[in-house]
Amino acid sequence: MKLGKQSAELARKTVAHIKVMAPNPILRRPLQFLALVIVLLIYCITAPWQIRFSYVSLNHWAAATLAVSLPLSMLWIALRTKRKSLKIVGIVLSALVALPSLLFSTLALLESISVVENNVDRSFTLMSEGKGSSAYYRLYRSDCGATCSTDLVLRKEYDTQVGVKLVTQVWFRRHQSTGTIQIDDRGTIRVVDDGQLLASLQP
Repeated sequence: MKLGKQSAELARKTVAHIKVMAPNPILRRPLQFLALVIVLLIYCITAPWQIRFSYVSLNHWAAATLAVSLPLSMLWIALRTKRKSLKIVGIVLSALVALPSLLFSTLALLESISVVENNVDRSFTLMSEGKGSSAYYRLYRSDCGATCSTDLVLRKEYDTQVGVKLVTQVWFRRHQSTGTIQIDDRGTIRVVDDGQLLASLQP
């Protein structure tokens, strides 16, 4: 939560600097949009508490949209730059950024389609869940394909009534693909696999 406030403050200061550095109103708006995209990317990567949609497919759509927004905002700035040399450099840079961004977006959209068709997110599969005193603890199996290991991720999640939830990762085990959650009367969370204790966590 604290880091989320810091991200918001960073966005406010960035926009303020842009107003000073880019007095030309033609460039100010695309620069502000680029700053917003960068801040959102930083937040999604570094924030300890993050917002997720309860409808899993929307998470993939949001990731794809954010990834595509970065090269598009760079291209927007380049096209509105009056100096020809800067315009050419901006177009080239946006094209270079677009290649990995479009690849990531395509994979995210394909995964979204798979989620809709199969009603399961194979890249982040829910294995087990338990209700704590104020939040859910959900155990996921993370599998992004042949280039990644299969891991277990335990998250603490606060559900809301508006289709979004606030989540944070509380435990992680690499090269582990199975497990279940047990929560006792004192609120202790245990992750076990076939009788073997993998983790014991206090709420």
